Amino acid sequence: MLDHVKTYKERTSSYTIQWSTRGDSGLQTSYFRAKNVLEALDKLFYDRDPNSITVFSVLLNPIS
Repeated sequence: MLDHVKTYKERTSSYTIQWSTRGDSGLQTSYFRAKNVLEALDKLFYDRDPNSITVFSVLLNPIS
């Protein structure tokens, strides 16, 4: 378990996703840690109807 915690940040990247729901004019911003872009989008769509969300951008955040 300790190994997992120590290497978690090395195995994942930080993503910023900008999106809105259908019929809503406001833009939402969400942040996720994921192995790749598809995993970040899976996290965004978790327990949501994929047809009700429009994704405007997915950004890989710089490593600090």
